[in-house]
This record gives sequence, structure tokens and C-alpha cells, in this order.
Amino acid sequence: AYGAALLYNKSLFNSIKPFEGNYHIPSGDDMFFVHKTKKTKGKDVKGICDQELAVFTQAEKSLKNALLQRIRWASKNSHIHDWAFIKHLVLQIILGIALPIVGLFYLPFYPFSGLVFLALYCLKCIADGLLLLKVNTVFTQGDATTLLDVIYTALVYPMYSLIIGCLGMVKSLKKHVI
Repeated sequence: AYGAALLYNKSLFNSIKPFEGNYHIPSGDDMFFVHKTKKTKGKDVKGICDQELAVFTQAEKSLKNALLQRIRWASKNSHIHDWAFIKHLVLQIILGIALPIVGLFYLPFYPFSGLVFLALYCLKCIADGLLLLKVNTVFTQGDATTLLDVIYTALVYPMYSLIIGCLGMVKSLKKHVI
């Protein structure tokens, strides 16, 4: 979970000491707060889908800077020790990348199994599309979710996320992005 623009009681902040043990990490205070709240208090942090409360990040002006920003953001994930979060990331990788690859590989040799994998991938794409539609309905100003958005989310984004996530774990890159 990401927690930009958090609202919380000061007593919660003081009781969980969210940044203790994280001072050496230059980014991720919002995530550390969210995950430490869940870990110490046993509570999930809820999001509010309200356009008036949305916080937006200024887009980087170059592709290089945008990629370095995403790698910096991804690098803090290695410091999150929340098994539910980790399982979610792994599940997204498996569903977003493995299902279509395995499905296409199996299709010529085991047509039924290949079709099952591809059908599961289509179900995932439909679920992603519905989520994208809901989020875009709240956070865009009249821009509709298009079929192209859903295709991008299904085909390009899983590979992009995997590459950025792996680059975020490479220590030699961290000195360049922080």
C-alpha cells in the first residue's frame, strides 16, 4: 500500500514510531508508516476514493528521469516485510507474465491446458480493466478508460513493473537514483 497524503492521529504516529529503523532509507516514509501501522496495530489502512483528496506527483520531464524515479520508488519495496504485500506482488507477476507465456507455450502441445491458461489470463485482464475503469472514474477529469488502456495494462505494464522492480533491487543502481 502506498500512503501519500496520510491522515492519522498524532497518538498513532507516536505509538508505532513508523520511521524507527528506516532513517537510512531516503524514500518510502509513507509506505513504512502504512505497513508498520498494519503490523503493530493489526489494522489495515483504508483508502478514500475522492478526487478532492487526491494527491498528484509532478511528472518527470524526461523518460530517463521518469524511469529513475520509478526505480527509486521500487527500491524501498525490499525494506517492506509484509507477507501479504509480498504475496500480492508475486501473484501479480505470475498472473501478468507467467499465464500468457505458459498459455502460448502449451497451446501447440496441449491445446486444452493452453486455453485454460489463456482463459485465466483473460479473466485477469477483465478484472484489471474493471479496476482501471473504477479508478479512472474517480481520478480523471472526463477522460474515459479506453480499450487501449486495458490492453496496455494487460500487456505492457506487468513486464514494465517486473523490470522496474528488479532494477530497484540492484544496489549498484540505487546510488544513481537517490
